[in-house]
Amino acid sequence: MPLLTTDNELLPFNFSPHECGLIRIYLLFQVSIVVSFFIFSRQMPSQFATERDWNLFHLLRNSVLAMVGEVEEVAELLKVNQWKGEVKEGLQDWSPKEKHYLAQELSDVLIYLVRLAEKFNVYLPKEVVAKIALNSKKYPKDLVKRSSKKYTEYKEVNSLNN
Repeated sequence: MPLLTTDNELLPFNFSPHECGLIRIYLLFQVSIVVSFFIFSRQMPSQFATERDWNLFHLLRNSVLAMVGEVEEVAELLKVNQWKGEVKEGLQDWSPKEKHYLAQELSDVLIYLVRLAEKFNVYLPKEVVAKIALNSKKYPKDLVKRSSKKYTEYKEVNSLNN
């Protein structure tokens, strides 16, 4: 049974009716948390910039470049630690200071992303759900498991087999 989102849009997953009911309840709870966070995270940076009269500097181009700069800082932090081996989930080998710095840089990226979405009039929670649904069609789990190929390579293989 396909899963309905809160907007009654179909997601391309198959679950039993019982699982769908449980998932809907869980999703409604999660969506309320995400929406609350999103509203809160949109208001804070906007208010921060407005109180300082910085909106005249936060042009789209400047905001995109600033976000890219923050992503570069995250990449630089990973580069500094590259000789420690692959970065492990949870950053077990990192010091508390390094973890805190990474959290600060990731927060900067998120702040710029949310501000850009606001300026472009993009409602991220809805678009993220739509993007995941689209990607699940492009990359069916049975076809792509344990593979890093681009979805266009699967289409070529599928067209050869059909």
